[in-house]
Amino acid sequence: MQKYFGRKGWNILDANLPKEEEIEHLEVSGSNYTSEKGQRECSDSDAFPELDETEPHLLNKYYPVQERKLMELFYLNLCGCDNTGGTVRLLNSGSAPIIEYVSKDATSVKRWEEQEKLGFRPNDKLYSGNAIACAAALTTGARMNKIQKWAEEANVAVPSKSAFYRIFDDLATSIDIVYEKHQKNVIQKIRAAYENDGVLTAWNIAIDGAFDSRGFTAKICRVLAVDLQTSLCIHTEVVLCSETD
Repeated sequence: MQKYFGRKGWNILDANLPKEEEIEHLEVSGSNYTSEKGQRECSDSDAFPELDETEPHLLNKYYPVQERKLMELFYLNLCGCDNTGGTVRLLNSGSAPIIEYVSKDATSVKRWEEQEKLGFRPNDKLYSGNAIACAAALTTGARMNKIQKWAEEANVAVPSKSAFYRIFDDLATSIDIVYEKHQKNVIQKIRAAYENDGVLTAWNIAIDGAFDSRGFTAKICRVLAVDLQTSLCIHTEVVLCSETD
């Protein structure tokens, strides 16, 4: 095993078995692996176990991964060698962990990124997890300071405040397009509900607002317009308190 997996710099994700023609004889757990004319054979008594397929709904989720456990993927577990000491380095970009490691031939440094990249500007690649985190904060109304406090308590990596604000600007146009489509869909449902009741000229709409703090210190007010027939929110707007007089 040392012959094939013990070289310094090899990585478990990159340490493939040697070429078929190079395998002469390898003993593993009492089973013989031999090669004849480039073919590798396995004894019938030692069949490899088969795993069930991964459930589709698990493939696109994001999972918090402890750094120490993530680094274990880049150790040479098959031969017991610890691929540390300058051959593996952990970086991050917001919520995205990045691993740099020495290639199996010890001639170059490779890079593994946990998330896919998106492009909003030329030569500017944004990790998908950071974009989703910022989009979720925008659509749910979560405040940046609350997110950072939660991340600090939970010890979870999130984009920095400056990154959040930069991503907000990048996502603004897309969010406006999605919100406009959603608003048109809501209007169609409300119009259909009134038409079914024979009402064609007027809607029953209530408007209310909520301030961001109590008393006379509030500076921002959130205004909602709700249709009472369907209980659907037609529009939400954040305005300065001076604009509500």
